[in-house]
Amino acid sequence: GGGGAPPPPPTSPAPRAAPSIVKQIFPVADPKVFEWFVENQERVIADTCAKSGLLALRVVKPSSQLVMLGGAKSIGRAKMLLELHGRHVADMQRIHTERQTLASKLLAEKDRVATGVRIEFPVERELIGLVIGKSGRHLAETKKATGVDAVQVDASGPSVVVIGPTQESVEAAKEMLEFVSESIPVQNEQIGWLIGKNGRNFRELQEKTKVTRLNLNKASNQVVLVGTRSAVEAAKLYIETHLQFLSEVEGEQRETERLRHELRGISIGDNEAGGRERARGGQRGGERGTERVTERGGGRGARDVAPTANGRAGHGRDGVPTT
Repeated sequence: GGGGAPPPPPTSPAPRAAPSIVKQIFPVADPKVFEWFVENQERVIADTCAKSGLLALRVVKPSSQLVMLGGAKSIGRAKMLLELHGRHVADMQRIHTERQTLASKLLAEKDRVATGVRIEFPVERELIGLVIGKSGRHLAETKKATGVDAVQVDASGPSVVVIGPTQESVEAAKEMLEFVSESIPVQNEQIGWLIGKNGRNFRELQEKTKVTRLNLNKASNQVVLVGTRSAVEAAKLYIETHLQFLSEVEGEQRETERLRHELRGISIGDNEAGGRERARGGQRGGERGTERVTERGGGRGARDVAPTANGRAGHGRDGVPTT
């Protein structure tokens, strides 16, 4: 019963083909990035090989290259990781450079502030907005125009601190930043003269002195001036000088009106006298006219002539009586 053929021996699985090992070079163009790879090569090699499956990773200093050894898939992953390292290192280097630049500028600014000319002056709380300007524009314009190093607004004071290289520069900045508010009392009879027709004098005042705000408080009879101290001082001088002429102008106007009234009275008197004279002249003219009519009528009409010496009336040529 055991005449059958023995079964064939079991076959073992065919061995897998070993993955092909390749070598690839990863050049690093940025010297600062390659320097970072050199300084951190142990950490970079261990991290990259563990994550990608590389067999080996070597940093070659003379040629600024990274040499990778492993399968194609591992090399692809390793290349991705090394590019990511390089990009972040470049970003870090740029941030580091910027930080160093800012630190140097800050140190220089602190030195200028510590050694520069300093001036401080108070400002009314409601005028801080004028000092700063919209989005800090007035502060920036002041620094640019005067060359000061720093302008600090202390809202708790409130006050303004200006620091610059010279006394002239900080004084110039103060003139642009020192805003004040003043009220000038005026009398009722001065208001119209001060404002002018259609506000002409007020507009000229603001244009000439550069005050920021100009208002008339009729309840308190005060002119409210807001602007830099130099502008407000100029406006006060304008108002004072303008009002000085009010009494003189009023005096001239009164004298002009008096003369006009006197001239009108004389004109009226002359007209009345002329009327009476013309009436008298008309009466005398009527009398002379009657006499002339009588003479002419006597010459050729009634012939009422004086008799001659012999009692007869004589007539010469043209009816002229003869004696």
